[in-house]
Amino acid sequence: MLNKKILAAAVAASLSTGAFAVQDISDSDTRALVFASELQSTTGKTTVVTGVNTITSIRTDVGFGFSGDTTRYIRFDLDGAEFETAVKAADLSLSTADATLTATLLDGGQNGDGFALFQVATGVGEAVAATDKFTLAAADLTLVNGAASTATYAIFEGLTEAAGGTASLKSFTGPLASFGTAVAASPIKANNTKLAPTATVSSGFTEFNNTGGTSAIIGQVADEGTIKAGVLTPATGVATTFAEIFNAAGRQATVTGDFSFVDSAYLSDSATCSTADPAVVDALTINEAKTAAVSAAAAVDMIEHQYVCLTVDGDTTINKGSYSLSLARTATDVLTGALASVVYDTLSVEVPYLTTFEGYNQRLFIVNTGSIDASYSFSFTSEDGVTVVEGSAAEGVVPARSMVAIKATDIVELTGKTRTSAVIELEADDQDIKVTSQTVNLSDATTDTVVYY
Repeated sequence: MLNKKILAAAVAASLSTGAFAVQDISDSDTRALVFASELQSTTGKTTVVTGVNTITSIRTDVGFGFSGDTTRYIRFDLDGAEFETAVKAADLSLSTADATLTATLLDGGQNGDGFALFQVATGVGEAVAATDKFTLAAADLTLVNGAASTATYAIFEGLTEAAGGTASLKSFTGPLASFGTAVAASPIKANNTKLAPTATVSSGFTEFNNTGGTSAIIGQVADEGTIKAGVLTPATGVATTFAEIFNAAGRQATVTGDFSFVDSAYLSDSATCSTADPAVVDALTINEAKTAAVSAAAAVDMIEHQYVCLTVDGDTTINKGSYSLSLARTATDVLTGALASVVYDTLSVEVPYLTTFEGYNQRLFIVNTGSIDASYSFSFTSEDGVTVVEGSAAEGVVPARSMVAIKATDIVELTGKTRTSAVIELEADDQDIKVTSQTVNLSDATTDTVVYY
């Protein structure tokens, strides 16, 4: 005969403090515990061990009361889960302190089993109410990856029915656990606010427009707000952390983009990219094709080294282009996000009125007095109903110390109406550029000249 009064009191005490997660499958308000899918075992099954929030016990109403000195049979069936450590008769307790429970494990409950069958009874005069609780303590459970697991309890009058799982007096089914992503938001952020990756015209696009000059930040990995609350780590049963998801052993960081002009790429804990000590910074090795920079295979500490830095030599021309970062622990576990793009400090000139009307001949004149060629490109904003197609001269180059004249009809093709507005982006210092428009009325040869910049 097993005296369960002390054990029952201990279980009740633990529940009152909220220290352990007991899944009451007879309570309709019980919700499945959610474990991080990123931390599932690669074997197809993941073991959930005893911890602060893990499933330490399965609890249920008795459901069908019985008088003292009466034998009943109860069984627990798991779906999507199995017992890891074998349960014993002593792991079954009864909530009421007015009865002494005698429990015998008849079948199941062993490692790999998905059920446990018990014979139960109490002493003479020790009746059990339908609302009393059975609690089956389990050191650990093994869950099927990706599955939502449940437990079913049933009480039977006879052993034959209990063994076959038929004709129960009462049964309850409730949730145990499920798997879900622990990622609330991507930690990969584009970052232009610290060392902006903007190449300067004045340097001939060989340096960046920031205090670093030859260093720039193209992004960062920020842990704040990236992990969901309430998602648990299977191995500990406590809330999953950023480090467990993104700093796991073997995690690699890969930055993809154009590195043809880059001296080095690295992860830094400094917003000025100043910590270049290999002991402090995880270097990114640029591949031979210079299209990606990949971290060493060792764990990458993305909290400590959150800034993605580029350095240039100050002589090589910096190319414009976009970049992305991926964090990968396995071939199928990859998170990718966009980083900041390397851009030029272009000059924007607004052209409020550009026309392709056949009665007018409009030309734009761009003068470049600087010592380097100035690339230009047009973008357009038009009225409703107007279709815009870029013309052959919508992009081009104004050579150093020269002027180009561009016909409006070569800049844009318009249908619906013959007018639009435009913005010219020029890769040049503002003091080196002048932009003028001249429109000729073909019917009377009058001209209209407008200086835009």
